[in-house]
Amino acid sequence: MKLFTGNCPESVCKAAKYHIRLEKGTYVIGINYDTSDGEYWTPTTEEHPLLAKMVNDAKSEAGQPLGGAFYINEFRQVIVPADGKYYLAGVYYEPLTFTIQDDNGNDILISGQAVDLKGNPLHPGDEWKGYLMGIPYVLSPQGPDIRFEIELNPHHFRRIPLSKVVDPKAARALAQRLSRIIGHNFGGRFYINDVREMFKPVTRNGCVVYIYLGRLNDDDPWFPMTLFEKNEE
Repeated sequence: MKLFTGNCPESVCKAAKYHIRLEKGTYVIGINYDTSDGEYWTPTTEEHPLLAKMVNDAKSEAGQPLGGAFYINEFRQVIVPADGKYYLAGVYYEPLTFTIQDDNGNDILISGQAVDLKGNPLHPGDEWKGYLMGIPYVLSPQGPDIRFEIELNPHHFRRIPLSKVVDPKAARALAQRLSRIIGHNFGGRFYINDVREMFKPVTRNGCVVYIYLGRLNDDDPWFPMTLFEKNEE
């Protein structure tokens, strides 16, 4: 089994993790979704048994109980935390969607796509309405640039700027594109999900909301998929 030592979501809220849950004897995929009116939903889906098996196999091989949290990054790599490490369980290409009924019995579809809860498309700068599963990156106003960091040991970290792994001009152009949406003097953490949509937490009227930053396109500069993978020794 491969260790995943790339960009790992070290500290994210419960709503930003997929979960394997046991329902009526079957392992299903679940999420937590916070609504704007103070409610939260916990929909699940049985439509991805292969994904559930991939995660559980990784947990079992690491000697950990089945179920629990996992992540899928922008390369569709399935990342499983276990025993203080992160493991690469495989690659899963099928997008995940979840359905829940509102008080009137109407189905609401929740996904990582850039649409609101009624299926209307979002535009950069709109409030993000999809689920919060995503991998964190940092937008730096200096440069500007995009980066993430890895933990080499509890007291040793390494920052990986996009401008060091792709053409610096291309990295700056992408960072500028995101900066125009949130304001050129602002940066900080943003997220990219498993269908390559990007969103960022901001504070508005004293409350944290997420705004949509747009999609990472196939021709956009980005970190290589295999930058940090190694076999477990």
